[in-house]
Amino acid sequence: MFLELPLLKDRLEKYIAEMSVAGGWSQNAIQTTNSWLREGLKPRCITRDLKWGVPVPHEKYKDKVSFLLIFPKFLVVFHLLIL
Repeated sequence: MFLELPLLKDRLEKYIAEMSVAGGWSQNAIQTTNSWLREGLKPRCITRDLKWGVPVPHEKYKDKVSFLLIFPKFLVVFHLLIL
């Protein structure tokens, strides 16, 4: 299952512009997020075929679990763009 981030670009830009100020984001977080927007957002896979993880509550994805990669760059994107 993929999260279609390109379809959310306009909404994400508006949200980031507002929340980066309201939330007091660090310059590093703002620059990293804006660089991802400039480079172009790509669909992100949010499931895996693993025996552990949070089951996806949909019949079509009954053999999938949601996951979170433990890579620093992905974590920035996950927390700033997806959550």
